[in-house]
Amino acid sequence: MKEKHIGLGNDNTTPEEWATNVHRDTYNSLINHSGLLEYLSLAKNESKFDAKLQLLKKFSSPIENESVSSLKNDRKRTIPE
Repeated sequence: MKEKHIGLGNDNTTPEEWATNVHRDTYNSLINHSGLLEYLSLAKNESKFDAKLQLLKKFSSPIENESVSSLKNDRKRTIPE
């Protein structure tokens, strides 16, 4: 399964890399599915162009540190060492 879906990572994938892949996959899906983009733009009360531009900026920037630190904390609780 992991060979077919590269975004899942492998044994050497760090939590930061995995979280970045998930965020970018989500942004890509929102950008390329017009119905999702329209829903997002309506919810934010902005144009589809502005919503798409904002998602593209998020796509190209690194993820926030809070989401990675919470991911590490969750991982420590669920995986015994």
